[in-house]
Amino acid sequence: MLNRRQVLLLVGLLVLMALMVGCSKDDDDSPTGSNNDTNPTGLVTLTGIISDAVTGNPIQGVTVTLTGPTSQSVERTEMRETALSPGYTWVDITDSAGVYTFAGVPTGDYSLAATGSGFIAATSSVSVDDQTEEVTITDNISISPEMAVGQYRFVLSWGETPYDLDAHYWKDTFHVYWPSSSRGDSTAEPFARLDIDDVTGWGPETITIYQLPTTGTCKYAIKNYSQDALPVGAHVDIYSGSSRIASHDVPTSGTGRWWYVCDLTSSGTLSVHNTILDEPPVYYTPPGPTAAVPAKSPLR
Repeated sequence: MLNRRQVLLLVGLLVLMALMVGCSKDDDDSPTGSNNDTNPTGLVTLTGIISDAVTGNPIQGVTVTLTGPTSQSVERTEMRETALSPGYTWVDITDSAGVYTFAGVPTGDYSLAATGSGFIAATSSVSVDDQTEEVTITDNISISPEMAVGQYRFVLSWGETPYDLDAHYWKDTFHVYWPSSSRGDSTAEPFARLDIDDVTGWGPETITIYQLPTTGTCKYAIKNYSQDALPVGAHVDIYSGSSRIASHDVPTSGTGRWWYVCDLTSSGTLSVHNTILDEPPVYYTPPGPTAAVPAKSPLR
């Protein structure tokens, strides 16, 4: 039979074993898929501004959804005070400045989606690398207002650099681009208008087409005005009515300042070129039969 001292010793050993088991369980109870050595709770803050692609103004009340890299899905509306873990879906609502914020984002590949009443949904992809200190990633998104059937919109966006990319649209003898006298008209020829000329990086730079030509083909291209190098990260979304109908990234190879994106026919058919040129596309002769080349005029 155990004496009092032996009983106390046995109870003490049992308590110590229970504590050791509990600590071991807590150490292993980390979110699946997170990198706990380099980014245990997420050192990255993902933020940005949601703006109107036509006016450039920030939009309040847009729903921004961040989806993690695995298949689990849990919605939360209180994300600013909560460290995120891969595999979930978090939701934020833009404030009066159009800003969304997700704090504590762990390593992984994520998708962003922005939706708002009267606007066409837009998406973006974000990669978060391993970090050893706090980092902020900025991802601004422009969303297009819905349009009437038969109308089209080209929305150009890019990063902080280069500071100036210029969108150009040709219809018949009309050329829509940045000079105040050449920005077009929504109610008269060329029934197309440059809505925004962005000269400080990020974009958007937007051209809206209100009416297609009765015959012939229109052309859309972008000039890298601020430098000779390719505009890395530039992206064009093409919308019609209430839908996005095409999306193109700038090519990663080629020589020249002109990014020839596409043609648009009188029937609304897109003919994609997505190529880099030394000259604007109105001087470009595609492979095949020789085409007429118009006289040159000065271009910014």
